[in-house]
Amino acid sequence: MKLIQTFFTVHLLTAVAALAIGYAVGGYINWAFVIILFGGLWYFAHLRGAQGLETLLFFGYALAAAVGFWVQLAPLAMLVAMVAALGAWDLDHFSQRVRLVERAELTSGLNRNHLRRLAIIEGLGLLAGLAALTSSLQIPFWTELLLVILAVYGISRMVIVVKNTLG
Repeated sequence: MKLIQTFFTVHLLTAVAALAIGYAVGGYINWAFVIILFGGLWYFAHLRGAQGLETLLFFGYALAAAVGFWVQLAPLAMLVAMVAALGAWDLDHFSQRVRLVERAELTSGLNRNHLRRLAIIEGLGLLAGLAALTSSLQIPFWTELLLVILAVYGISRMVIVVKNTLG
């Protein structure tokens, strides 16, 4: 369980740092402090085992990254923040489920498998994001909408597969 806690902390710190630095460099110092404040709130809620707040905070971080892209803050920082926030959210949910497991000896294998899968998904997400940031394709709106719908469907299918393999 300590391994998951460590990776959660690293992911959350990465998300907070990338967003806060991106906003601060863009001249939005007050918003950078708000991002740091909410990161601390998320961390302490996680330590206390609070449930439900992590989804709201993840949504806030996703919204902040999207707004950062929109107002043309550092795109790489927004991408890293989004991927790290998604990883922190996933690890927070995973640790909540693992706390419910009565047999601790089963969790070490689950932890490693989950971290391995998460690393693959995050790596693919970063590569896809970097490809999108570095390419200069002009895609019509309806094609973009179709791609977003397909991506959401694909991610939901991946989540179902991961849940089924973890039990």
